[in-house]
Amino acid sequence: MDSIQQYTHSINNNKTISKAFLYNFKMSTSEYTETTAETVLLTGASGFIATHIVNQLFELGYNIIGTVRSEEKGNWLARRFPGVKYKIVDFSSSEDGNESPFANVFKAHPEIKYVIHAASPVSLHQENLYKNLFVPSVEGAKDILQSAHKYGPNIKKFIYTSSLVAAVNLDAPPENQIITEESWSSVSNDPKELNKSWHETYSASKTYAERAVWEFKETVKPQFSISTFLFPIVYGPPINDVTYETLGSSLFSAKQLLDLPKDAKEIPTYLRINIDVRDVARAHVRSISNPEFDNTRSVLIGSIADGQLIADILHKNRPTEAANIAVGTPGVHNTTADREYDFSKTNARLGFKFIPFEKTILDQFDAVWQLKKESEQK
Repeated sequence: MDSIQQYTHSINNNKTISKAFLYNFKMSTSEYTETTAETVLLTGASGFIATHIVNQLFELGYNIIGTVRSEEKGNWLARRFPGVKYKIVDFSSSEDGNESPFANVFKAHPEIKYVIHAASPVSLHQENLYKNLFVPSVEGAKDILQSAHKYGPNIKKFIYTSSLVAAVNLDAPPENQIITEESWSSVSNDPKELNKSWHETYSASKTYAERAVWEFKETVKPQFSISTFLFPIVYGPPINDVTYETLGSSLFSAKQLLDLPKDAKEIPTYLRINIDVRDVARAHVRSISNPEFDNTRSVLIGSIADGQLIADILHKNRPTEAANIAVGTPGVHNTTADREYDFSKTNARLGFKFIPFEKTILDQFDAVWQLKKESEQK
């Protein structure tokens, strides 16, 4: 699997991680602003990133309504987070002129104050990529914005989960420029071109969906503010409803490392720039109560690391568990970014330090090893 596929945040099936294990990854609420019980609508609420957003909102006492794609996912969400409500939303149901599925959500819940649109259609099918991946992503963003504006009279903020691929075309050669919060990918939205490449289509889907969000703000001028978050490959512990076999693409590299022959001399690297899933969630949640995020574009980069550094961290800190993991070439790391960037505006708004990379990797692999153990005990 190529590096760009690590950006997808798929919704996975089957069993959950133990409650005791989940407890280890709860965030401290002491860092956040005290809130009243306001209501947040979170789309794609059972996904890898979104479940961490739910977890942090839940601990802060927000009322949460999450959209999911199946009754099974909704039931899991309600069991894991008592009191959380869920709505089943089918992205395809608004096609052919039907009313938006989000319209019914907003009509039924006028108490919604904040919207976090973390759901994004991710189709790995290679046929008609433009129709199956690009169109649902872009039209889905427009759809929920229009519904929020029309049927959400009390909405204060709309937060959109974007991707670093919307700021830079990672498949293109590096250009002599510094990437900032104002940078945009130059990827084409030509259907004929997009149908040739999954990577290009995914990049285009995130780029043009986010462009649609900002165009909506400029043309419609809704009553709510808008914020978007962009980030690269996401590491960290999964707390969503997954098994070892159904780990999403964001954690595929962990399985790849575990399956790599022990005598391998080279540890593969999918993308060196990365961010912890809990920091992505924290940025989303913090933007709710921090007006400095209103009408801004933020880019989250936590650290720069290659596969060899990950292997070294595991062998140093988890020698027993990592006994069968490839050693590679210890100490030989590439921790430079492919492109120059300056996201100081984002960092100034955040007001918190990112989780250290070593902790991110250890927490991630502890979780993956636990899932692997549970799988082997079936």
